[in-house]
Amino acid sequence: MTESGLLHDWSPDGRFLIYSWEGRFVLPLFGEGAPIRLASGGDQATFSQDDRLITYSSSESGRSEVYVQVFPTGEKRQVSLIGGVQPVWRQNGRELYYLGLDGTLFAFTFALDGTQVNLSQPMRLFKAPIGTLRPDIEQYATNDGQRFLFLTPVPRQQRPIDIILNWPAAIKPQSRP
Repeated sequence: MTESGLLHDWSPDGRFLIYSWEGRFVLPLFGEGAPIRLASGGDQATFSQDDRLITYSSSESGRSEVYVQVFPTGEKRQVSLIGGVQPVWRQNGRELYYLGLDGTLFAFTFALDGTQVNLSQPMRLFKAPIGTLRPDIEQYATNDGQRFLFLTPVPRQQRPIDIILNWPAAIKPQSRP
């Protein structure tokens, strides 16, 4: 039997991986101990630029919510208020974006004081042009946080299907030299 997991992120210092397989874990790559369990399931998980925080979404509360956790074993805080998915760090390392369950994009700022995470209230930015929130539609913030890109499905045009019956009869026999 083959078992597989899903890689979410690689820490910027190259020492850890975040992966999912029957839960979400951080795997030390250089013999620094056993995998650390983050959550039982959910969506994207990523390290902050300085490796001191991890963000992820999880449905451990009964609906998908966004969390920030001091890494490796520190305080965990829920940051979304009414559900959230797909957390993305801003490149400056002081802001995080996520999609609310209704497709609204939120941002919040944070500061790390030792092992304490100080969070602002999430600020509603705008309703994303994605319609109903789906797990296969992801959002990305540009490094400066001034633009956002959304992957959206493109409707396909229906094309007619040609069916050829008795196709061998349409092939002319070739004579051999």
